[in-house]
Amino acid sequence: MNQSKVSQSFQAIRVNDSGGKLSLREGQMVTGKVTKFFPDNKAQIRIGNHQLVAQLDTSLQANKNYLMQVKQTSPVTQLQVMSDQVVRNHQEAAQTMLQNLGVKGAKADVQLIASFLRNQVPIQQGQVQQLLQLAQNNSGTNQTAILQEMVQRQLPLDQQMFNSINQRVNHPISFSQNIQSLQMQLGSMTQTTNEKIQLANYSQLFSGQRIDSNSVLNTMTFQVLHEIGKGSTSTFQLFQKAGLISNQMSFNEWSAMWKNWSQSNQVQFQLNGNGQSTSNLQWNQLPINFSADQLSQSIKQFNSQQVVSQPKQLNLLQSIMGQLSQLQQQGPQGVSQTGQNFLQNSMNLSSVNQMINMLPDGQKQLAQQLQSQLQSNNFNAANQLLNSQQGQSLMQSMQQLVYNQASGSEQRALQFWNAMMHQFQPTSTGQMDTLMNQMKGFMQLTQHESFDQALVTRNQLPDYPSMQTLMKAVSGQMGQANIPDSMQQLNQIFQSIHLSTNESVKESIQFSTQLPKELFGLNEDLWMDFEGQKEKDGSIHPRQCRVMFYLDLPQLQETVIDMQVRNGEVDLNIFHDSPERLKPLISPLQPGLEKNLQLKEYTLNSVEIKPLSQQEISVSNTHAYNQNVISHKGVDYRI
Repeated sequence: MNQSKVSQSFQAIRVNDSGGKLSLREGQMVTGKVTKFFPDNKAQIRIGNHQLVAQLDTSLQANKNYLMQVKQTSPVTQLQVMSDQVVRNHQEAAQTMLQNLGVKGAKADVQLIASFLRNQVPIQQGQVQQLLQLAQNNSGTNQTAILQEMVQRQLPLDQQMFNSINQRVNHPISFSQNIQSLQMQLGSMTQTTNEKIQLANYSQLFSGQRIDSNSVLNTMTFQVLHEIGKGSTSTFQLFQKAGLISNQMSFNEWSAMWKNWSQSNQVQFQLNGNGQSTSNLQWNQLPINFSADQLSQSIKQFNSQQVVSQPKQLNLLQSIMGQLSQLQQQGPQGVSQTGQNFLQNSMNLSSVNQMINMLPDGQKQLAQQLQSQLQSNNFNAANQLLNSQQGQSLMQSMQQLVYNQASGSEQRALQFWNAMMHQFQPTSTGQMDTLMNQMKGFMQLTQHESFDQALVTRNQLPDYPSMQTLMKAVSGQMGQANIPDSMQQLNQIFQSIHLSTNESVKESIQFSTQLPKELFGLNEDLWMDFEGQKEKDGSIHPRQCRVMFYLDLPQLQETVIDMQVRNGEVDLNIFHDSPERLKPLISPLQPGLEKNLQLKEYTLNSVEIKPLSQQEISVSNTHAYNQNVISHKGVDYRI
């Protein structure tokens, strides 16, 4: 599959493969037909290829289509007829929408709005004029698919977002090729700066090339000396938490040890012709007593203890432990009503569940009992449990786990070193765990952050800047006219990825990402789309989400995996050009997948293998207005 078709295929699967379920959104415009009347003013209504029973408050004609708006989805879905005018097709429904808005739309405008209604994209009346303006300003390939994705994913309807998706859909850039070009360009530069060396170290992480022990120690030495020169402690604190440095050692002692050694050995760093950082060091002379292997083991172990990846998540865990300590020491009367409500609503967060799963079996059961007591508002029982000998031991274990979480700048530092250790000693854990760790690190190390060139001059950049920040810093050092094309194109990739992250919707979060193919041994870059319910700590709810992967595998070639999770129940759809070829390969793996999911308290509902080629049809293709009914829901809708 050409890279430009990846996003189109994701969109087509969303539209064409709804799994027989009708999904409506408040404010959404739909067309509905009354197919049968029942007593008590009820009728059977068809929306697209779905049928449902509705309560009629408006007199409608049988077997006629009307334009309707979803007024409410919970607890009872309500639909409102927007015009008593019968519509014969989606074009007439679109014309009615435009007339209601006082817009005299051209033929192209009508066709655009009709495509939204036909494909049941949740368009709202208030979005119509913005969409028409974007369509007029951006004629070209896949225009309709881009606009439909913006609405479907509730992204801002502005030019910047359109450009971002258009770049990904119509002008995809190879991440891997540009990383390789950047490395070569860095290697050809005559003047070396700290920022160029850091950018070279970051580039090496995403190149897919194995990193040897000398490179690991070279990078560590540079980073340690760079931070000591600024008086920064990020790497020192990370290594101390990971057990590489004694808790008895102070930063001043650490700093003095490295400064004396550096001066004695006249340490110098430079970039070789391949854009890799090198130095004049002998690795058996370092002032530390741990090897690259020990560094790798400690970082991986420390990373396995992490249950949070954002400061907000860590703050929530710390607040939970603070309220539990107050409950333990002062009893229910010592915890305010706000505090009790907080504990009741927060004890089932995914980060809390992850932390509990790390406890020994006996403490894990006790923690689950505590969860149950707090969620059922039984604070007296929870207080007794926490003050028992076992409860006190549980609190100590949980407090230690929270203390072991990387905080502040340590989180970015951990992602950097975890990514480096993966290139040094690829992990042997499950593919999904590896994939998620790599994706987390990639997003952290490439995220957008505020930038001021003056910070470079004053040597005040973060200890572990994002790759975007480093590219801006190096660009400033080179001058605008000399910025390499690879750097500009990588910046476009990062902007496209992070612009697509939508957290403006209170209840949900959505984002896309592109990862370099070399990290996973693929033929092409890995593309992923995430969407799901948003938790209080800002993360995607792991039991209410949808993840789509595009993989170009060495043997199986193009494969799309669509994983939908509802209340912990997993439906897996796999799309491939030769489903019959895939079925005998997937079938033996299904029992193991089901068992692994059960261990994580998920249930595998279904695994289906479907033809990919059928999903590549443009989402704007015309469908017959009257479609066969594929499901019947006995749900009352009020019109």
